[in-house]
Amino acid sequence: MAGTLEAVSRPWLPFFIEWADPARFPGAAGTPAGAIARLELEGDLDELAVWVGDRTLPLALSAGTAGVTSVVLDGPLGRTTL
Repeated sequence: MAGTLEAVSRPWLPFFIEWADPARFPGAAGTPAGAIARLELEGDLDELAVWVGDRTLPLALSAGTAGVTSVVLDGPLGRTTL
């Protein structure tokens, strides 16, 4: 895991998980019923841009209070926003 300490103190920063053994990843147990289409975050946009760098991530960013504002999922019944 990377970035968890930073994400605790500044919740607009995502953290990252890499599984040492991909076969042990819980999501590898079959065809997933859905997928994360996008995370919508509010926070310090400049800091978030530096943190994410040139990675292509499904993020929608806006200035505002810190944190995740919604999670958009794609599933068998279409798109759902939490």
